[in-house]
Amino acid sequence: MKQIISSCPGSCGEWLQGWLRGGEKLISYAIDSFSRVTLEEAGHGLADHQWLKRHRPRAFQMMELIFEEVKASEKDRHSFHVKLESPLPLAKGMASSTADLAAVADGVARWFGMILSPEKLTKLCVQLEPTDSIIHPQTCLMDPLTGEVSFYFEQEPPPLELLILEGKKDIVTASSRKPDHFEKRKAYEKEMEQALKWFQTGLQEKKPSLLAKAAWISALGNEAFYPQPGLRDIQSLALESGALGLNVSHSGSTLGLLFEPEALDEERFSKGWQVLSCRHHYQPPKRHRMIAGGIRREK
Repeated sequence: MKQIISSCPGSCGEWLQGWLRGGEKLISYAIDSFSRVTLEEAGHGLADHQWLKRHRPRAFQMMELIFEEVKASEKDRHSFHVKLESPLPLAKGMASSTADLAAVADGVARWFGMILSPEKLTKLCVQLEPTDSIIHPQTCLMDPLTGEVSFYFEQEPPPLELLILEGKKDIVTASSRKPDHFEKRKAYEKEMEQALKWFQTGLQEKKPSLLAKAAWISALGNEAFYPQPGLRDIQSLALESGALGLNVSHSGSTLGLLFEPEALDEERFSKGWQVLSCRHHYQPPKRHRMIAGGIRREK
């Protein structure tokens, strides 16, 4: 029986996001948690894809876009069953939607014999909503609204580990942008240029502390859009516990504590966390790892 499996990693927000080089830009990073799509032959009956349409309407729209790309006949559109699985929480800024869209697009396209490049996948995703750069295997500076990549970095961040604080508040990316969004972003442009310089220097000199410094500058600028409960208190606790610092999901409610392998004093962090009043705004911390972005093709 014919089977196609595609998966795309989620994220824990971005290294940085803001107004850079004449427009909104971001640098995302991927984590070890995936949206996974399985396509299998429908057999004698026709698949109706109703689960996807009801529960993941944007992913259903993506499937329709791919049908148009490959010029699929009505019969071919119902020749397979599709199953979408993902542990990524919805509406928390962890790229669950981008991961869903990219995995569905890749899987359905491959069903019809088409291989989509990361650039093409991104262009398809931005037709439906603002998109993360996790679709690209290489770290890059990207416009989340157009999918245009300004440049790819020559070096990659080191394999850092994460303690993810998932916020309890839901934020839907596509509907959360206010009329003054771009004006506020532009007002913080100088700080973002400095953050980008720290990020580039951190990569070139292999100093993850500078990457975290860039992330903190960007996190502070994002407070004008999505204030994170207890942000400064959590940053202080993170540093006291051996972490490099933290980053935020710039269109969500989730934080990521960044640390080198074995560097975090979890006991110290846990004790400090229990006395922070802001902890009630977050789910219990979860350990994750940074990984390379890009689609994984299992079959």
